Amino acid sequence: RERGGMFQRLLVLYDDLIVPHTLVGHEASPGKRQEEWRKDLNLSIEKIAIMKDISLRQGVAGFFTVVTGVCGIFLFSMMSAERVDETTLTVVGLIGLGASFGIAISEAYSSLKAQRGRIDVSESNGQIDERLSEVEGPVEECSWFFVGVSFLFTSAFSMLKVCYAVTLEDQYWLMADLMIPIVGLSFVMAGFYKPKRIDVGYMRFLYFHFFTYAIVSELGAAAGDFRLGLTFKAWFALFRAIIWCLAFWLGLKLRASAAKLPPQGLSDFLCQTVLVKGTAAMGTMLFFSFETVSCFISQDSLDNGQCSNTSYAAFSLSGYLTILTTLSIASKAVPESVQREMAWELASITSLKGLKWWQQMQGGFVTITAIVSLYLLSVLGVEGNENSTVLAVGAIGGVSMLFAGLINMIMLVRT
Repeated sequence: RERGGMFQRLLVLYDDLIVPHTLVGHEASPGKRQEEWRKDLNLSIEKIAIMKDISLRQGVAGFFTVVTGVCGIFLFSMMSAERVDETTLTVVGLIGLGASFGIAISEAYSSLKAQRGRIDVSESNGQIDERLSEVEGPVEECSWFFVGVSFLFTSAFSMLKVCYAVTLEDQYWLMADLMIPIVGLSFVMAGFYKPKRIDVGYMRFLYFHFFTYAIVSELGAAAGDFRLGLTFKAWFALFRAIIWCLAFWLGLKLRASAAKLPPQGLSDFLCQTVLVKGTAAMGTMLFFSFETVSCFISQDSLDNGQCSNTSYAAFSLSGYLTILTTLSIASKAVPESVQREMAWELASITSLKGLKWWQQMQGGFVTITAIVSLYLLSVLGVEGNENSTVLAVGAIGGVSMLFAGLINMIMLVRT
């Protein structure tokens, strides 16, 4: 340690990466020591991504946070319901309130323990555990926990489609449609959780994951539609399976590109882009799904047809958001030079000059989808018989968003 200084940096060569470790000396300031205690007690996105060094208290607090968020979204969606079940609202509200109380207790405990840690350090002449001050290294892959959750979602979704094909009961098809945007985004996120894993075992699992999500579900939907005489819908389901195969192939290319990002760039990509943005988008999709559930509760029925418009609007909006989030993830999976080349310049947008041909096409498709989304947002919560206009407008927006997404991913791969 340099004379009069407080820190020294050791550079440790590990797997050809230089990872800085900060060691706190005996004379570290009280403010810095308290900051290190707080850092150890609080969850960071890096800890969440790798699911390591998470205490029981932190795990419970995280669970309470998720429960509070889900309860809040559900209650918010129920505000527009004409008729509600007071028992359901009371139970959900109490669960959310209890979870919020648990979060408050956890935060108070964290503050008190941090204060106690500062006092203990002061009494021991500045000695603290060096483990508390280690700089967290870059995240190279996310935990198997997130991969497992995604696989569980896709398996449940595919089973609903298979049940629909076997029983021809509409409730299975309806529940699958409520899930598909969230399940689809979770699959996209799972594809990027471990970009450096290219061993045979993991790649086989990835292919099996895709087969379970895309192929089994679409074959189940097609089989059920053929049995019901819905020939067009059945062939469209088979066509979607082909589109998913193309998207999966492009995704594998982008996954390989993400694996070549520099250590800190890969860490930011996994933590900030995949986990944070993906989870935030799922929260919005959950709200759209609960809008449909709110309509069903208000009607006290699943099959009277009064919620068809709300259900289709929610499904379409969630689908658009899934594609947009996928494009956001894909655009960050490439090197910064490619990101700059693919970026839209404000001057080109305002003057409509200097745009590349694919940017013009993509911009047109996105504009159509944006206009369609405004219309579908106005339909949310509207009860009534199925309206063919809503179906047509939603389909136009879906096709436009799909083409915009494919153009973007193809150009990212080619660049």
